[in-house]
Amino acid sequence: MKGYKGIGLILMVALVLTLVITGCDDVFIDAGPTEVQDDSFTVEGPPILDVITENGKIEIDTGVDGEVHVHAKIRGVDVIDYEVSQEGNKIRVVARINRSGTFSNVGADITITTPAVSDLDLNSSNGRIDIDGIEGTSLLRTSNGEISLEDVKGEIEAITSNGRISIDQMEGIAKLRSSNGAIDLENVSGEFDASTSNGSVSFVGRMTTGGNNRLTSSNGKINVELWAPISISLDASTSNGDITCEVPILATKTEDDHLVGTIGDGEADLYIRTSNSDVNIKELEIVETPIVSPIPPECKGEGEGIPVVPEPPECCEGLELIEPKAPDIIGITGICTANCGDGVCDSDTESEYNCPEDCGNETEPITE
Repeated sequence: MKGYKGIGLILMVALVLTLVITGCDDVFIDAGPTEVQDDSFTVEGPPILDVITENGKIEIDTGVDGEVHVHAKIRGVDVIDYEVSQEGNKIRVVARINRSGTFSNVGADITITTPAVSDLDLNSSNGRIDIDGIEGTSLLRTSNGEISLEDVKGEIEAITSNGRISIDQMEGIAKLRSSNGAIDLENVSGEFDASTSNGSVSFVGRMTTGGNNRLTSSNGKINVELWAPISISLDASTSNGDITCEVPILATKTEDDHLVGTIGDGEADLYIRTSNSDVNIKELEIVETPIVSPIPPECKGEGEGIPVVPEPPECCEGLELIEPKAPDIIGITGICTANCGDGVCDSDTESEYNCPEDCGNETEPITE
């Protein structure tokens, strides 16, 4: 009986492996090749970019005024419906998977260059969003990816269900939501509402007068570095941690886990909540970079050329600038020399073209 049980077990394992292997042949559907599509549009005034993509990143960079360029990398063209269109100043880009099934590496990455002043409405179902140098109103949504902004101005709403949100250099108003990721704000100025259900929140910058600011996390540390001079009305609390405030505050409530008071004139409101970590608040002095006078370029000596550049160097004292040796020489405006007019043709710097008084009566070399 033991032998039969062993044989039965072997047959069962073989059957399972056969089913798994057979099933694997049907798991991934051939979605077709990867293709690239480029489209360009002319706009009058600030464009509106409306972008929807699945399983792909969206990247927005600044270009020249009046022009919008859309670059799409479509992975699996047989199962992706891709459409790009223009209506007035609105450019709409849509990439959607058109059938159900399991595909390998299918999606569309969208890269757009647009004028610096542009409004954005971006939605990716599974990919990161990157914005650089844009000024305007932005609505950014992704269900599974990071949202990153750099050097932006305007009113921004960014939402990700699973990813980090970061902003480096911003002026304006921002509403930021992540259900599973950190939120990092650096070198920012304006009004900010940042909330994550699982991650830290960091803030470096200024909260402007009249702003209603909220920094909240249900499970993460909150670090705040405010540019001097600080002027906020503070209400900070944590349910399982400590609050450290390294700046003078006129407090109306002081507990280890709850601090309420006014820093400076209290011109902006700051509400901080975290349920499972510490809160740190401190002042950050802004160190201004001293203005340094530009160092003048060194002068050019005998036989040296003056390059064609902004703010070119001059010839050193006692030298004059003569034309290049021939009219078709480019890259220099002329040659510095004190020898033109001395009756001797210097073949390194002089010719009949730029110094005829020395070279105009040259005789051709005698050849035997």
